[in-house]
Amino acid sequence: MSDAKHTPAPWRVEGHRSGVPHGHIISHGINSHGDGPEGYVCDTWNSSDADARLIAAAPDLLEALKGIIADDDASVSLNDQRARWNDRMTAAKAAVLKATGA
Repeated sequence: MSDAKHTPAPWRVEGHRSGVPHGHIISHGINSHGDGPEGYVCDTWNSSDADARLIAAAPDLLEALKGIIADDDASVSLNDQRARWNDRMTAAKAAVLKATGA
């Protein structure tokens, strides 16, 4: 499985795009002062809050799925998969919560 190069996580919905009623700004990381985003990822036009959350959660969802798939691709024993199951499920649940805003 190839790794696409994308802006590193974490991504977050920073706010609404100026002048666009349903536009959002997606940013990444934390700046050196720890009080704001490190940088710009993208902005959206006419997207819902739910769409913006899903976009911001994309890197977390990708990493959670890659962790689950890695066990299968590497032919990892079932005992080893069970040992990592809680960590994998915790990451997956956190990514889904971020995506859904729940």
